Amino acid sequence: MKEAKQLGTQALQAVRESVSGMRSTPLQGQLLEGAIAILTQEFHHTTGIQPYCQIQLSFPLSNPSSTVVYRVIQEGLTNICKHANATAVCIQIQSNAAAVSLILQDNGNGFRVNEKPSGFGLQGMRERILGLGGQLEIVSEPGAGCWIRAVLPRS
Repeated sequence: MKEAKQLGTQALQAVRESVSGMRSTPLQGQLLEGAIAILTQEFHHTTGIQPYCQIQLSFPLSNPSSTVVYRVIQEGLTNICKHANATAVCIQIQSNAAAVSLILQDNGNGFRVNEKPSGFGLQGMRERILGLGGQLEIVSEPGAGCWIRAVLPRS
């Protein structure tokens, strides 16, 4: 009983931290490029993998779009760190007059996209992107890495 209470307390604390993290303003006045640079540095420090980043923002992004792009990359890098066993990661962001496009790719373990995920990461990505009228595509198979593409309208 004591162990169950302790596990419940730990789970509740983890939920509180997650909700707090979702509510906070992740960019805190930074440009998206700088915030992504910090994410990739932390990822490199944790995993030893230096993500390849190509960011070409021909048109500035709205704050909600910047936040969603940041959160998708953050969640993707977290998933790669926890599950992928990857040796290479690529992040590409491009904007034009109509949309912003994000591709996050790794060469890790991969997974079956049609199986229900056990966590909230991919579902959170999907909800954030759809909430701004965007589209999310995930391509992965066991042993074949993962390719995530998100497209958000600029308006």
